[in-house]
Parts: sequence; C-alpha cells; structure tokens
Amino acid sequence: MKPVPLPPDLLFEREAAWAALQQALSDAQAGRGRCVVIHGEAGIGKRALLDAWRDALLARFPAALQILRAGCEALSTPRPLGPFIDLSRQLPPALGAAVHAARTDNGLFPALLDWLQSTRPLPLLAIEDLHWADEATLDGLRYLARRIGSTAALIVVSHRDDEPAADPALRRLLGALPSASTVRVPLAPLSAAAVAIWAARAGRPADGLHRLTGGNPLFVAEVLAGPPGVLPPSVRDAAIARCAALPAPVRALVERVSIAPGGLELELLHRMEPQAMAALDAAAAHGLLQVRPPRVEFRHELVRLAIELSLPAGRCVALHGELLDALESDAGPAAALARRVHHAAAAGRSGTVFALAPAAAAQAGRVSAHRAAAQLLRLALAHGDALGDAERAALLDDLGTACLLTGAAAEALSVRREALRLRTRLGDRNGRAVALTRLALLLTPQPEALWHAREALQLAETLGAGPTLAVALYAMAVALTNSGAAAEALPLAHRGVEVAADCGDEGVHIEALSVCAAVELSLHWSPRALAMLERSVALAVASGRSAKAGAAWVNLASVSLAHARYPELLVATAEGLDYCRSHDLDFAVASLHVRRALALVELGRWPEADAEIAALRDAAAATARDHATAALMSARLATLRGSANDAAAWQQRLEEAAAGATEFLAADVAGYAAEAAWLRGDHAACAVSARRALAAGELPSPWLAGRLRLWLRRSGQPAVPAGDLPEPLAAALAGDWRRAATAWQALGCPYEAALAQLEGDEAALREALVAFGELGARPAADIARRALHALGARGVTRGPYRHTATHPHGFTAREQQVAALLAQGLANAEIARRLHRSARTVEHHVSAVLAKLSVSTRTQAVARLLDEGAKTG
Repeated sequence: MKPVPLPPDLLFEREAAWAALQQALSDAQAGRGRCVVIHGEAGIGKRALLDAWRDALLARFPAALQILRAGCEALSTPRPLGPFIDLSRQLPPALGAAVHAARTDNGLFPALLDWLQSTRPLPLLAIEDLHWADEATLDGLRYLARRIGSTAALIVVSHRDDEPAADPALRRLLGALPSASTVRVPLAPLSAAAVAIWAARAGRPADGLHRLTGGNPLFVAEVLAGPPGVLPPSVRDAAIARCAALPAPVRALVERVSIAPGGLELELLHRMEPQAMAALDAAAAHGLLQVRPPRVEFRHELVRLAIELSLPAGRCVALHGELLDALESDAGPAAALARRVHHAAAAGRSGTVFALAPAAAAQAGRVSAHRAAAQLLRLALAHGDALGDAERAALLDDLGTACLLTGAAAEALSVRREALRLRTRLGDRNGRAVALTRLALLLTPQPEALWHAREALQLAETLGAGPTLAVALYAMAVALTNSGAAAEALPLAHRGVEVAADCGDEGVHIEALSVCAAVELSLHWSPRALAMLERSVALAVASGRSAKAGAAWVNLASVSLAHARYPELLVATAEGLDYCRSHDLDFAVASLHVRRALALVELGRWPEADAEIAALRDAAAATARDHATAALMSARLATLRGSANDAAAWQQRLEEAAAGATEFLAADVAGYAAEAAWLRGDHAACAVSARRALAAGELPSPWLAGRLRLWLRRSGQPAVPAGDLPEPLAAALAGDWRRAATAWQALGCPYEAALAQLEGDEAALREALVAFGELGARPAADIARRALHALGARGVTRGPYRHTATHPHGFTAREQQVAALLAQGLANAEIARRLHRSARTVEHHVSAVLAKLSVSTRTQAVARLLDEGAKTG
C-alpha cells in the first residue's frame, strides 16, 4: 500500500503527523503492529486529521483495510465498554455478543486480540476521545496495545492532553504503553503564518486572529465562520452566534443533538421528531453537525458544549426528558443504563435516577469501573429524598466500598459512620454488626478500630453462625494483630475461617483465609500459612473478586516484608501491581508501592526506592495518607544519606504515626526516629524512642521488637532480654558482630550488614566504610571513619562526601558527572561509555539524580539542570 498524500486544502501544518500515521500503517502491514496516540488540546484537529486520513485511504485503497471507528462520550458517568459496544455490529457475532455482555473477566480482551491477529484485510481500530473513556474501555486498550506489536493490525486513539484533572486511569494507560510499538503524535497549535493563510482563503483579515485564538484550529474556524467584522471573545459566543442564525427547524435539531454527548442515533432521532431529519443537510452544510451512521453528531465537541450550556433551563430539562423517554421505550442493551441515568439527572427525574443508578453502579463495578460506580451511587443518594433508612444505608454501604477501591478513604470513613448511624436507628442488629466490622477494618490500626471490632463481635455472637459472625471474627483478629496482640488474635482468625467455610459465602471465605494466614505469619513464618494466603489470592482472582484479590496481595506483601523476604516480596508485588492497576484498585496499588519501597531500602537499592516513593506520591488517586507515607519514607532516606535529619521533625512524625496519619505503626516510626537520633550522635534520644516503643505494649513483629532492642544496645543502654528473635538481630544483641553481618548479607541487606561490622576490627570497619560509600550513606560512613581513626588506622580518606555536602542537591562526585552528561541529552549507554561504567551502574546514578532533583522524568531533570547551569557539573 503506497503512501497517500496529505490533502493540502484540508489540513494546516500536519505534515509530521501525517507521516507518522503513514509509517505506522506501513509497519503494521509488515507484521509490526502499532498503537498510534494522537493528542492535543480540545479543538486542535485530532478528528479532522483522522477524517482526512480515513477518506484518503478509502479513496485510494477501498478494499485493503477494515476501518473500525468509534468514540467515547462525555456522559456524567461513561458507559462501560461504550466504544466497543458501538463497534459490535462490525465484529463476528460471537465476539459482538461477548462485548454486549460487558464482562471483562470472561476472555473478552484476548478474544478481541485474536480477532485482530487473524482477520483480513488489515484491521484499523480507531477509538477517539479517550479522555471520556470508562475504565473498562481503557483496560481493554491497555491489553491490546501491550500486545499489538506482534500483529498485523493498527490501533489509533486520540485524547485531549489539556485537561487539568484528566482521568487517572487514562494517565495509567498512557504510561503503560510499550515504547517499541507506540507512536505518539502530538498536535500543536497553528503558527501565525498558517492562521494568516487560512484567514486569507476565507477573505478575512488576519490582524490579531492568532493572538485571539492561540492558533487553535477550532477557534480559528469558529471566528472565521462568524459574521465579517465580528471577533467573538470565545468559542461559546461564536457557536451561539452561528446557531442563532440558523432557520428555526435547523436550530431545533442542533439543540436536540447538543444534549447527547457522543451523538444521537438517527433511528432515535427519527422516532422522536421525524420532521427533524429534513434539517440534517442544512445543519451539516453550516458546519455544525455531521452524519456518521448510525449517529448524527457535532463536528466539534466544544461547539456542542457551547450550545448545550446556552439552552434556557426549561428547554434543557425538556430535551433531556424527551430523550430519556425515547431511551426508556427502546429495548436496548443494559449498557445504556449509565446514559439513561445521565439524562434522568439532567431532566430532574429523581425517581428514575434512583431506580436506575444502583443497577448502573453494579454494572460499572463488575467491569472495575469503580469511579463510575461511586459517581452513580452519589447520584442515587442525591436524588433519593424519599429514601427510607434501610435503602439509604444499603446505598451508603456500596458507596463506602467504591470509595475505598478508588482511594477516597476520608469519604469512605464518613459514609461508613453514616451507615452505622442509620443501622443503629433502625434497630437492625445484623446490619449494625456489619457496619461496625466495616468501620473497624477501615480504622485499623487506630485504637478506635479495636472498640468497634469488639462491639461487632459481641453483637454477632448473639446472631449465631453465619457470614456476619465470620467477618466479625476476622475483623477482631485484624484489630488485635495491629494492636500487638497477634497471639490472642490467631484463635479468632482460625475460627473465622471455619465459620466462613460453613456459611457458604465464598467472598467471606476468601477474606477469612487471607486474614488468618496474615495473622499467623505475623507471629512466625509458616509455609502452611503462606499457602493459605496464596490460595486466597488465587480464589479471589479466579472468581473475579478483584477487591479481595488486592487486599490479599497487600497481606502477602506485608508478611513478606515482616519476615525480611525481600526478593519474594518484589516478585509478588510486581504481579500484584499489574493486576491491581488493571482493576483500578488504588488502595492496593498505594500499599504495594509502600512495601516495595521499604524492601528496596533494606536491599540497598535506594534509587529504586526513590522511584517507588515518587510513584506513590505522583499517583493520580494518591490520598493525603499516601502523601504523608511517602514523605515519611523520603525523610528516612534523607536521614540515611545525611541530607536531612531534624530532631523536631522526627518528633512530629511520631505524633502523626500515633494519630494514624500514615501507613506505619507508631512503633515503626519510633524505630526510624531512634535510628535518626543515633546517626545524629544523640544516643540519649535514640534510647528514649526505642524504650517508649518497647514499653507501649506487645509489638506486632519480632523483627520490629529486635530492631528496637538493638537501638537500645547501640545507644549504650543495658541489654533487654532478646527472646525468640530472627538470626541477625539475635546475633547482634548477643554481641556476635561477625554472625550478625553474615546473616544480614545472606538476606541481601548491605546497610544492616555494614552497621553490624561497626562493632568489628579494623578490617571489618574498612569493609563497612566501603559499603556505606557505595550506598551514599554519609552519616554511617562518618561513624565508621571516626571508629577507624580511634583505632589509629592509617590511610582513611574522607571519601567523596565533601562534594555531597557542598552540592545544593547533595550529588556525589559521580552523580555530578552523570548529571552534566544527562544535561547534554545523552542516553544511558553513551554516559556509560564516557564514564567507563556499566549501563546498570549508570542507570542507578541517573535514578539517584532524578530523586535528588525531585523530578520523575529525564526531560524534567534536563530542564532543571539547564536552568541551574548544571552542564558543567
């Protein structure tokens, strides 16, 4: 298939974009499938480019391509799998039926990929306006785009990139696209010269036109289409002016279509207003509407919005009501539920909203569209003035779950408290017990969680065996474990599994298995308990219970961390993150990032830990608690590196932990505060932090208890009875530094091994100094250096830390070299060649530079380095 020329009279300054589309098509024909991402601001010409390319291809090669094209709609709650449903008639019958089933756990996406791989002629799948896509559609595109490179197919998507609050699910999709098979096509505003040419062709002066429009093609077109001599101050004014000039029947049609995001079906339009069909040609001729069977739609979405917003309130309500009535009489697929809710809400029909929104929310939840589900439930509650307490409490229960799954923890807590209040007012003992368990699980590890869990269990015991008792048992086990009483919790957890198995509720059984295994593993490592936890994950995944799978993965990561099984943790969390991201489980994604970061710190892979912390902080759905957790981990790394270590700041972090503001227990943060004090040389403060945490009560992990006792010993305090502690901690507390260092090294923990060697001889101290230097651990290296000087050791250099101490970003000498080459735009391989280092070593240095600059991309780093004149290092 030969390249088709760019239509010179249709598109301005789109030569590069056109060439990119042509090359992608050529690659796809050669069996190297491509995903093309066209992006730019609203009105920049994404659809115009695709229209022109499609028309050119069809004109030159009508039988060489299958073009499947659909778009996403600006509904208040997007239709799950909306674009795929619109395309279902063009798919094989069985595949079309699978799409209409709107289920993503039944092999739908693999079936779509198989069809793309096997169908001929070459398929071109185009889906526009991804900024309005639902999560299920984005999941499907993520699945297809990651595998498109091995097919002879082409995917083209478009989205706006100027939305200040773009859907986090879309951001995750765009970030997950493989670079090898992804072609990104940015569309920039037109130059002043192009706008002047356009104006000349329209017979209009170009003075001030580029400044007024910013070079946006839609703005330019709307201004030039208005009356001569009039420069509307906005696209809205231009659209309203054009609509007002239309004949009444045409204006009525335009207004009717304006309230239908994504367009209006021609069949539906004919049933509602047969005479309106005659006005279609006139509306199209005026450049407002276009007919793309089976729909009629606006040429530009901004124009549609402008018209809709200009409608008088009564006219708007009436039009939404008429469209809702037409949709209600149409026996269409259940996927139209979200669309009907949208129009019912705009029409003020609260009864219909309440009748449809819960079912639409359940449908959205089944395809992991949890944000859509939450919004639909909020609509149901807002329009449910006549709801009774029982109905409202049930909706609040569902909303609380949806909020948790999207990271809206504060709203979830408020919703859970309101549900408990309603259940209590109803005198619903079972409902109250369930509400108490949900609050307890949400509030852990705060003390309030234990109060709610205890009351829930007391109430559930009076109700007899069943799901409520099973949940109350494991909620109590969780609360006890997090308060340091895991031994007391374990019998309750085992009983919870037994009750759950007998009651026949698979979801409750999965959770009971996960909790029981986690409680047992918090006490001691047990292959049997680990198998139970892995079974919980497998059952949840197999049964499509994504939220329960996410919770079980978090438990798996937590117990691996608690037992210093760091390599296993990294493997499990990599798999868990992939699953949880694809199922929109923001709460689990955040928790897994935290646990990965902690493991990477222990493994001495600090730049990678920085990247995990940045991923947590930059997550689209990051909560205040996530940010506080990220800040705490960054503060610990800064302390280890010596770039920051303020006693007052650590005291504040202890107070935040006690209030449950972060993922960490207060005892964890006490250990970090003790470490920070010891590195400052404040052994008294180190002892105080460790002693208070040990005196506060039984600790949830022998590793944490052992570390706190070790800080007491290092601060010069009398030894505390060690008890049954892990090998490296028991050896260190016994004063056997060689055995402790060997044990830490066996776990892959270079920093802790080097700390153990600080109690050794000169050879051990020299080894520790080298290890600290490689890690960038300046405070510990200074301690090792002082110990060597005290022994009278010779040839102990000050090391590379003079550079680090004086550099504004804390760069080491090597990092300054890397930063200078990075600022020149060099790739890692070239930097490695120039510095005579391995590519992996350079990768670690680049990660460290990005972390110390507090940026997440090389582009951002280069911009900052250039701004600061860092090219000279």
